Amino acid sequence: MGKETISAPFSKNWVFWLYNHKKFPWYLIVAAISLLPLVIGFIIAAILGVFKLYLTNFLSYSGPIVIAISLTAYYWFYKNFPSKMELMVPLINISEEEFHSLVKKWANKIANRLLLMFICGIPIAIVGLVDTISLWTTPSRIWIGTSWILSKQPVFFALVYAFYYVITIGFLLGSGIVGIGGISLLINDLLHKPLKLDFYRRLRALSDLSIGVGMWTFVAFAIILLSSSFIKPITDPRLIMTSLSLSMVASAALLIAFLLPILLARNAIITAKKQRIASCEKRLSLINDQAEKLLSEETPKSGEIEKQKDYLSQMDSLEKERIMINQKVKDIESIPNWPMSIGSLVQFAFTAFVTPFFGQIPDFLGSFITKLLNKNGP
Repeated sequence: MGKETISAPFSKNWVFWLYNHKKFPWYLIVAAISLLPLVIGFIIAAILGVFKLYLTNFLSYSGPIVIAISLTAYYWFYKNFPSKMELMVPLINISEEEFHSLVKKWANKIANRLLLMFICGIPIAIVGLVDTISLWTTPSRIWIGTSWILSKQPVFFALVYAFYYVITIGFLLGSGIVGIGGISLLINDLLHKPLKLDFYRRLRALSDLSIGVGMWTFVAFAIILLSSSFIKPITDPRLIMTSLSLSMVASAALLIAFLLPILLARNAIITAKKQRIASCEKRLSLINDQAEKLLSEETPKSGEIEKQKDYLSQMDSLEKERIMINQKVKDIESIPNWPMSIGSLVQFAFTAFVTPFFGQIPDFLGSFITKLLNKNGP
């Protein structure tokens, strides 16, 4: 089963649909989509007579930057997910048709559902909306967008801010939540099937995928949280709440994206090892029974050479098989339960633990920026 076969069920997913077009390199696609709203904003700002305010404010560029980083993360997933799944095909003790059927099942149930992505993005969009309303209803607050609020076109600038930080971020992160959920459900389904322990090293592909998805999740939320420190001062209780909410969502998403597939893989390895060892022990029990039966029989006399040879041959064969099975049990027991090192697990768990504190950074930096602006202001 090749990567193309695994990718095929995801053809209706907007990420796969976007990057399946081979006419343009992926970076040109990312650049075009990121710059399009910026250019449209320039045109509308020029028509409304606020072109200079739009041109010189960092808020005009922060949204396209977030879009570009998100689309780059999704391209990484588009390139890596099919190849990692391809590596797992020999590991799962099912036919290629059944494997493909499971991939197709979760692609249609979760990954291809555009409406589900919007629904999952609603809580994040609500957080951004509360943020936007709080900023635009307090024009006396000094922050990077103050000039927009006090301009002759505050509604236009509010719509620009809401487009990026309510609609766009809500949809992009909602898509990520659906992606993480779909991956987890597919992996859960696959790892509940019997494993071929001879291919246990293939589970490293799963850990590589988990690390990659987890790191991109961390980067996405870290950028959103840290960028807020340079955009707005966190002095309003509502703004503090939105920052904390995003922090908690970040930690939950990071832990799910990284730990859940790893834990599923660990359980699958342990179950497969137990089953294989039980099979070996069953065979050992039969060998012991056969050996005891031979021992209980009358030992051939010294003159019965052929019987002696047959008796010794049987005992030797049973002993060799017993040694071989015991060695096999030791080999099975030596297979690591985790598809990655414990050090990597601890390191990433620590990262997930630290993530909520990114929500506090904007608080400190925001206060500093506010004081600085007040000091240098009129």
